[in-house]
Parts: sequence; structure tokens; C-alpha cells
Amino acid sequence: AMGGGGGDGAAAAAAERVPWVPRVVGYGHGKDGPEKSKPRSLAGRSGGKLMAGSGADTDIDPLEACLEVVVAFAGGDLAPLLWTAASWRRAALRGSRRLRVLSKAPRQVILDALRSRPFLRCIDFCSCEAMNSDAALAELVDIFRRRSVPLDSLRLTGTTALGVRSRQSLRRVGLTCWAFPTSQVEQGCVLLSRPNFVAQESQPHLVRSVVLVVRRDAGVILGLALNKPTVLEMARLSAESPTAPWSPQLDDCPVFCGGDQGRELTLLHGNKELGGTELVDGVFLARCDREFARAADFVRWGKMRPEDCRWLLGSCHWSGDELRHELALGMWQPAHCDNRYLLPHSGSFDDLWSDLHTLTS
Repeated sequence: AMGGGGGDGAAAAAAERVPWVPRVVGYGHGKDGPEKSKPRSLAGRSGGKLMAGSGADTDIDPLEACLEVVVAFAGGDLAPLLWTAASWRRAALRGSRRLRVLSKAPRQVILDALRSRPFLRCIDFCSCEAMNSDAALAELVDIFRRRSVPLDSLRLTGTTALGVRSRQSLRRVGLTCWAFPTSQVEQGCVLLSRPNFVAQESQPHLVRSVVLVVRRDAGVILGLALNKPTVLEMARLSAESPTAPWSPQLDDCPVFCGGDQGRELTLLHGNKELGGTELVDGVFLARCDREFARAADFVRWGKMRPEDCRWLLGSCHWSGDELRHELALGMWQPAHCDNRYLLPHSGSFDDLWSDLHTLTS
């Protein structure tokens, strides 16, 4: 979903000794890591027990406990020396911050490796078949939710079977700025146009577009393009509709092109109190005058800012067969992403397509 560690000499040595997992690609803070500080393991020990980590007390040899402290400060440069003794090797593995999992590693071996390494911060599951399911990712999240050491990055590039359940799992573990590819087109996912996307003459707005799927019925898929601004402002729509419920508080807001079908106005926002139709956790759509008037009231009362509203005119429509055909041609990449990429004023819409394409490619 984000980031990922690289391999080094220590990783090769680890792979020779342990054929599946772990394939350790880092030990403690290396030269490129964050500043060296007091390791979290020191604050979590009491009476020879590891209090913070896997969630259950684990007996630790006092010597290994001391070696782990040394490993935490040693960094990757001393890794080859640490493998010369079994005690050093166990300490190095327990104190490792990064882990790369081989593509054919069995699921249970992976989960056991994660439980035995309480200080992992970065994990690379790129093309790992065993973790390519919602259930497997949920188990991983359960492991990390019991720890005091947060997970910094998780790489899931190459997955195809993850869906909305995995989206919920990543939110629970506290990761941000994440995205992962999927093969399932469902409500709340986005469709990313491929770099080689060739649009029809009437659809230039779909080039380098990010389309949020807001409804999928038996025969129709409805979406909203999120990153296609226009020269219009809400004041122009207010002039066309004298009873515009959003005026005058929201007249300066820009209007985005949601698609080439119809002229229905949609408000995308993340205010739970304002409400509307909730697509996924924390992402709402408002589509009626009563909800628009309430949004204007929230701005007037200081509960929202005008930048917290994204106004979308029109929408994108596909029949089921039409979208399946375009997916087969490689025109679109379905993906799930963090709410910060969906909600207004959480980033630049100019970079939205390139950011999501980088994370999911």
C-alpha cells in the first residue's frame, strides 16, 4: 500500500538460513532510518517479560534482552557479525524493523514471523500470494493492533483479491496515505485511468482521471470524476437558480466536472454531522436542496469551511458489460485508497491521479 524496504547483504544471508520467512532487510535504525533514540523495548520490559509487543507475555533470556538493546543501536552495518552466534542471530531477528516476505511463503509461517518480531515497522508483501485476501490482512492487523510500536509502511503492490474489508482493516491499524489495487469494482472504490488510456472525442475528461464509484446496481455503474476542475464557480449556478440553497455562503466554491452524463449537482464531504449518503467510512454525498442548505448553514455557523466542500456537476455512467469490456482492454485499474485522497482540501487534485497510480502500480 505504501513504501517498502530494499534488500541488502544481510537479507541474502538471512534468506540462506531461513528459506521462507523471515527475509530480513534491515536491523534497527540504519543510515537511512530515523534518528537513533531510546528503543521502545526498554520501556516495555519488566521482570524478564516482554510487556509490549505481541500482546502476550513471552519469556526472554536476560542475555538476549541485552543483545536486543545492542541490536537496536547497531544498525544494519554490523548485521553480518551478528549472524556468527545463535544468540546474536535471535536478537537480530527480534529487533528487526523491516521484513520482506517471499512470494511463495505459507500464510501461517508469515503470521508466526510477525508475532515473533515485535518491533517491525516496515513490511513488504509485494506479490505475496498468501496475503492476497481480506481474511489474511485482517489477521495481520489484529497482530499489530496489540502492539505499542506503530506500523510505518506496508507494501501490497500486486494484490488483486483485496476489497472493502481490507480498506477497513488498514484504517483500524492506523496507516494513512495508503492505496492498493483490486479486481473488484464496488461502491467506494476508485477507477484509475491507465497511462495509455485513449478517450473518445466526447470524453477528454477521463484522461488521467480518478473516478469514485458511488453506486453499482445489477446493470449500471455510476461514478464521479474527482480531479477535473472547471472554470465555473457556484455563483454561476446560483445565477441560474434564484432559489439556490447554498448561496451566498458557498458562491466562491469551484465546480468540478463529475462526468458527461446529466447536470445533477453533488456535494462530496467528510462531515458526519452534516450527513447524507455514506459511501464508505467518513465519506458522504449530498444531493438534495435540503442538504445543500444545511451545508450553507454549517459554513455560516463555523462548523465547516467552504474548502471542505467539493461540488461535482454531472456523473459517469457505464453498463455492466461496457465497464467489463473496458477493464479487459486495460483502460482502468480499480483500487481502494485512504479517505485523504477522496475528500476535498486534503491534498492537491492536480497530483491525485499520479499519487494513486504510483501507489498501485
